[in-house]
Amino acid sequence: MTRSSGKLVFESLVVEVALVGVVARVFVTWCGRAPGLQSSVVEPMDRAQITFRFDCWRMVCAGVLESAANTFLLLMAVRNFEAGAVAKALVAGGGSFGLLLSPLAVSLVERSRWPATQGAARILLVGAASCVVAAAFPYLSLFVLGSVLAMTTSSAVIPLMTQVYHDNYPETERGKLYARTFMLRIGGALAFSWLGGRFLDADPGGFRWLLLTFSLAFALAAAAVIRIPSQPLHLSGGRHPLHALRFVRNDRLFRQTLIVWMFMGFA
Repeated sequence: MTRSSGKLVFESLVVEVALVGVVARVFVTWCGRAPGLQSSVVEPMDRAQITFRFDCWRMVCAGVLESAANTFLLLMAVRNFEAGAVAKALVAGGGSFGLLLSPLAVSLVERSRWPATQGAARILLVGAASCVVAAAFPYLSLFVLGSVLAMTTSSAVIPLMTQVYHDNYPETERGKLYARTFMLRIGGALAFSWLGGRFLDADPGGFRWLLLTFSLAFALAAAAVIRIPSQPLHLSGGRHPLHALRFVRNDRLFRQTLIVWMFMGFA
């Protein structure tokens, strides 16, 4: 690639990022006017409004991180590190590790008596640091470790945010408000998949910049989450971090539902 063509590609990417930013800002503004957030519907208004506003920004970052988990990290492992089967499997399974370890994350936040959003923000900052390490030291072992840890933290905060939605959103509007923020996640994943793909096509060796972008997404998500009001988790009375698995053993219907979900790929 010549210097002039590289400059043109860079300038076009800058313009595209600016356009995506404008579209995202317009969409977030539209989200902020959701019917479920009017003072006549939600009392107290502040808690639900603040939660919705900052969760919109968190979901944009989550979309960027979703593109990392589903596309870019595995592409980097193959193209830039020529990773073997085990390394590729570990990178691809990072998000699943997070779901498996989420009871440990919840137990840690519960025992520490942190507010739920404070615990989620701290976990997300671990993901940000992991991406920085992977970008600063481009070795296969550190890349795999950083990728797995980053995607693990991204998934591990899901139960904490679920509790925040339960506490802060009115029951009648909870599904509608979450669906609107999730649209931002989908849009963020689509937009960044396209932009990141174009960037790697223009500069295959620039994967470290993408890793730093993922680190920034983690940091911005943590900054948004920490501003959402929340309370410490209620003490469950059990000391073992996996004590909630007793429900799988005792509840036959719940156990069968989990088995079906596992076959469908989202348990």
